Amino acid sequence: MDRTKLDALFGPFKPARFLFLFVATYTVLHALYFAFPDRVLRDLVHHYCILTPGAQLIRLADPGEPVVAGGGKLSSPRATLSIVRGCDGAGVTFLLIAAVLAFSAGWKYKLLGAAGALVLTYALNELRVVGLYFVAAYHSEWFGLLHDYLVPTLLIVACCIFFAAWAGWAKSSGPAT
Repeated sequence: MDRTKLDALFGPFKPARFLFLFVATYTVLHALYFAFPDRVLRDLVHHYCILTPGAQLIRLADPGEPVVAGGGKLSSPRATLSIVRGCDGAGVTFLLIAAVLAFSAGWKYKLLGAAGALVLTYALNELRVVGLYFVAAYHSEWFGLLHDYLVPTLLIVACCIFFAAWAGWAKSSGPAT
C-alpha cells in the first residue's frame, strides 16, 4: 500500500512516532504490572477478577460442574487450571492499549479506545479461561495446542480487528492530536 492510500485511510501516519510511543507505553505498562507482587496478583486480582467470575461462568454453563476458585486455581475433581502471571490476559491487554494510545487520534477517542480494549480483552480472557477449563476437564489432550498456540493467536487476531476498526472510526470522527 503506498503512502497516499495510507494517508487517505489514517491521515498523516508517522510510523516512527507510532512505534516509539507504542514501545514506550507497552514497556511502562509491563513495568507497572511486574511491580505488583505475585501474592497480590494471585490473592486479589486473579481471585476476584478472573477466577471467581470464571467459576461462576463455568457453573452457569454447566450447573453440575463442581468447580471452586481459590489459591490461584479453578479446581474440580476433573481438572485444575492455574492462573499465574502471564495467563491473566495482561500481555494482550497491554499490546492493544499501547497501540490505541500510540495512534494519532484525539484524546477522547484514545480514552474510548483504551476502555474498549480493556472490556474486549477482559471478556476474551474470561472466555479463554472458561474454555480452557472445560478443555482440561474433558479433552485434556487438546489443552497444550489450544493454550499455547490457537487461543493466543485468536486473541491477537481479535485485538488486531478491534484496533483496525477503532482506528478507522477514530480517524473518521475527529482531528488527531
